[in-house]
Amino acid sequence: MKILHVWDQAGVGAVLAKYQRFLGHEAQVIKRSGFDPFGIDEFYNTRCFDVSAWRFYQIAKSLAKDFDILHIHSIYKLCLVMPFVKKVIEFHGSDIRGHDSLLSKIGRKIADKIVVSTPDLLEIVEGAVWLPNPVDTDHFVRKGRFKPNTALYIHNWYESAEKAHLLADEYNLDIMVLDRAKGIVIRYKDFPAYLSQFEYFISRHTIKSLSKTTLEALACGLKVVRWDGKVLQGLPDKHRPENVANKTIEIYKEILT
Repeated sequence: MKILHVWDQAGVGAVLAKYQRFLGHEAQVIKRSGFDPFGIDEFYNTRCFDVSAWRFYQIAKSLAKDFDILHIHSIYKLCLVMPFVKKVIEFHGSDIRGHDSLLSKIGRKIADKIVVSTPDLLEIVEGAVWLPNPVDTDHFVRKGRFKPNTALYIHNWYESAEKAHLLADEYNLDIMVLDRAKGIVIRYKDFPAYLSQFEYFISRHTIKSLSKTTLEALACGLKVVRWDGKVLQGLPDKHRPENVANKTIEIYKEILT
């Protein structure tokens, strides 16, 4: 099967393509340049185009002719320019929460299948199925020893860090706040080693699902404090990349038959 991933939200497309290739399929990822502060595109050698949005859509439309399936991540407007191509559209969170536009709804009607990367989005996107976020377990492994009783919390723009501090106090943890809301990031290639310094990871609390970063922390052996205070350990099997890749192939076959 020939699969073209268009866009790459948080590296999901690149991880899927990598493990789809392991299954014997041809899989590529394309996106526009300049939307990757973490260095994910460089890490996976993603094919990037330094062009306008409209020009990128035209490139995707041209390339699509040589593929069996398009797996479109977030950029639902692309559905509007290629209505006759077999395609899956995947929503990842910020692309749909709080701003479900008319164009998004039209794009979903044109798609052959709609998937979402976290289960809470099933309440927002009617007719979708949950495709668990994959974690690249070749890359995300424990690297080095952690300092006991330490916790990492990543502060994003959509929530306060107050609850994370309260959870750290409850578990007697020394908390480190990585403030992405202020543009502070760790490069993707360095992130497993960075995570591995900590014993715990405090997950987001306003969105009651495990983020991809939380799953990466689990893959690196950290204990995760969930939004409800429950402590998790170990990457769930449904997020292992080979299992997610197999699920995508099942979805694609359903569309193509």
